[in-house]
Amino acid sequence: MRLVISHDRCCLFWGDSASILDVLPESSVDAIVTDPPAGIEFMGKEWDSDKGGRDGWIKWLADILRAALRALKPGGHALVWAIPRTSHWTAMALELAGFEVRDVHHHIFGTGFPKSLTSKSAPIPEDTGTALKPAVEHWILARRPLDGTVGANFAEHGTGVLQIGACRVEYDESGPPGPVYSGAKGEGVGQVYGASGKYQSNVSDDGRWPAHLSLEHGDACAPGACVLGCPVRLLDEQSGVRRSGEFPARRTGIGFKECAYGTENTGTEGTRRRGSAGTASRFFYVAKAPRKEKDLGLDHLAPKLGGEATGRAEGSAGTKNPRAGAGRTGGARNFHPTVKSVDLMRWLVRLVTPPGGVVLDLFAGSGTTGVAALAEGLSFVGVEQGGKDGEYVPIVEGRLRAALLEYAPELEASDRQNPAA
Repeated sequence: MRLVISHDRCCLFWGDSASILDVLPESSVDAIVTDPPAGIEFMGKEWDSDKGGRDGWIKWLADILRAALRALKPGGHALVWAIPRTSHWTAMALELAGFEVRDVHHHIFGTGFPKSLTSKSAPIPEDTGTALKPAVEHWILARRPLDGTVGANFAEHGTGVLQIGACRVEYDESGPPGPVYSGAKGEGVGQVYGASGKYQSNVSDDGRWPAHLSLEHGDACAPGACVLGCPVRLLDEQSGVRRSGEFPARRTGIGFKECAYGTENTGTEGTRRRGSAGTASRFFYVAKAPRKEKDLGLDHLAPKLGGEATGRAEGSAGTKNPRAGAGRTGGARNFHPTVKSVDLMRWLVRLVTPPGGVVLDLFAGSGTTGVAALAEGLSFVGVEQGGKDGEYVPIVEGRLRAALLEYAPELEASDRQNPAA
């Protein structure tokens, strides 16, 4: 692999991710956050091929992840992106590589478009199609097996746990504190349906426990003014403004009555927690829209025409079709087709990486995960195969160098050169 950026906080390699152990010692990174291909030939890209079918694709990714597992510290977590259509392939590859699948985080967005045939593009009836509009992506949460217990693993390697406190969902300060039923010595009957034994409330004024669901504003959303199709707006319109955080005084044999979201209840005196009034989106992490962040650090690159960015004839009907993908309108310097939100990626890397740790991205793409890691005070190692003729390498290099200049001011003057030089 070719070393493109070498810095105390950031290394970028151009080459095959399966060779990661050629450049990284075993058990040297704290977390893996990566966005591999989905195997659906997105926009006709060869790098997103299915490798001959399900079994070939799973073997290909499992071989890469097996090498990455050895580079990860025992107990280290991985967040691996997938689309619902092939997320079971990704999960299988993780398990075959030796990871434990722990959960699936669902990220809901409103900017997707249906990759569907219609009566205008195929001999099928009007108002029929071949695909649904994408609005959710999966981040499969996996972990390298622990070295002993969670406590022993953490003491030895500093890994094995999620950074819950760093990723809590902030409370709406407009909400008043509400009482929680408290029994003898601060303990009450389990409030979850079917729960047995005692229940100790673990809510915190620092914020809500992060869920395996997050939302993202649409590109055109402004503060307090979400556009049509924004998942935050859709959820809030359905829920309306409700009050939460209060429990009833009455108890039953299985717990509390009327504890559903939105019910107005009062409780007996006891342990208090912060309540809130508002719409349903306040219970989840909400990422800001990416807006103009995609091209930051890329002023030295010439903007791509729509045809260049999508591999279609300039000015053709194909460049005007949303199925052509990112950059079809022209003028973009970052024409990578699957750019993520920096705000979302900062939250994800913060969740799985211990403070000051090292994040590995096996498919660096346009560098968003690296930008997020550097912004969070973490170190980053990225590998990118580069696409056709290395077309994505200048993009990820430019974005990472710009992030180093912003978040690592100790960068030596010799490294402050234009990435194109």
